[in-house]
Amino acid sequence: MITFSSSAAQRIAGETYHLATPNLTSTSTIVLSLLGTAFTIFMATKVFHAYARKDWGMLVVEILAGVVVAYFVLMPASAVAMLQTFATAIFGA
Repeated sequence: MITFSSSAAQRIAGETYHLATPNLTSTSTIVLSLLGTAFTIFMATKVFHAYARKDWGMLVVEILAGVVVAYFVLMPASAVAMLQTFATAIFGA
């Protein structure tokens, strides 16, 4: 019968049973990349449609809304920090 010391057993168990944790950072990057691409296609279609109809007011609104939404989709950490700054300035705390 083979006996191991406690530290040797822990080392062997650590080498044998390595738990693979998912890398959620890369998953969020992929999801945000896909959302950004879908958003770009959607907004380009809406802007082109407004331009084709010569609806200049709708064209301006679409572009401005697109800029705001693109900020939240493409730079979520910065957008959340900005919202927190505004909330702190308005409500205090």
